[in-house]
Amino acid sequence: MSDKIKILLVDDERDILEVFTDILTDLEYSIEQAIGYDEAIEILDKMKIDLVITDVRMPGKDGIELLKTIRSKNKDIPVLVSSGFTDYKTDEILGLGASAFLRKPLSFTDLTSAVESALTK
Repeated sequence: MSDKIKILLVDDERDILEVFTDILTDLEYSIEQAIGYDEAIEILDKMKIDLVITDVRMPGKDGIELLKTIRSKNKDIPVLVSSGFTDYKTDEILGLGASAFLRKPLSFTDLTSAVESALTK
């Protein structure tokens, strides 16, 4: 069994998932991908995830709904919320329990710093 930290990436854009996966696997993280809320919940119900990174805008239930669901089940798992466009303010997202709000496009440094920070809290 692997001791790697397991990160769940949730986004409706496969290109974003692939870029984030490439960056994070190079840093020795184990990655699971979900295209949206339903897939994310299925993965979270089946395995131990150490960190979630979710987009806000997705078809159906969005990343904010995912954050609320995660918080109702597990207060401890860090959740990073990212978006290029959102009607939510950073304070609102953090108030709902996100570890950080990241504005897209993200640089390599933005992503890796946020992940490292969330995992060390």
